[in-house]
Amino acid sequence: MEFASAEWLTYLKKLFLARAATNPKTVDGVTCEVYRNPPAHLLPAGKSVLAWTRTIRNGIATVSFEECPNEDADVKLVADYDALLPLARFIVTEENEAAFIGAMDEAVREGRVTVVRETRSDQPRDYTIHNLIGALTR
Repeated sequence: MEFASAEWLTYLKKLFLARAATNPKTVDGVTCEVYRNPPAHLLPAGKSVLAWTRTIRNGIATVSFEECPNEDADVKLVADYDALLPLARFIVTEENEAAFIGAMDEAVREGRVTVVRETRSDQPRDYTIHNLIGALTR
């Protein structure tokens, strides 16, 4: 699936909903990603960016294809589409997690990705959803 296409976003939504339903202990929170400068054919009519917001409360997920307010997010990224594309395809394992984090940090240093907000958690990072959709992203 093409990164951030309608098909990709729909699949991402299904993964979030399934994850919350099968793992009710999933940590509550709001995650939002905004993609600047996507290919024109991916933009909804009248929009200049692509965005999605995932909220999990009490084991129930909701997903919208809108940008959330900064203050509502636990994690929010605003990024150039081309900067996130290789990261979206990256399958993260124990062996290469440091390389993945390094690539994201580099994109942040270069200004291609902005971390608008990130509330750190003491829980280990879970790449399940990222890897499932990444395996199907072109």
